[in-house]
Amino acid sequence: MLSGPFQFMTGIGWRGRRGSISLHHLASANTRVDTRGETFLRVGYHG
Repeated sequence: MLSGPFQFMTGIGWRGRRGSISLHHLASANTRVDTRGETFLRVGYHG
């Protein structure tokens, strides 16, 4: 669970002719509460 009204997202990815892959991390911008955030792995196929 993310706490506070503000979050930030960082990410990295690659896109080729037929597919893509990216990794994103969403974290709370609240510096007073220690949160783990959420990490997303996205894989796509472009036909």
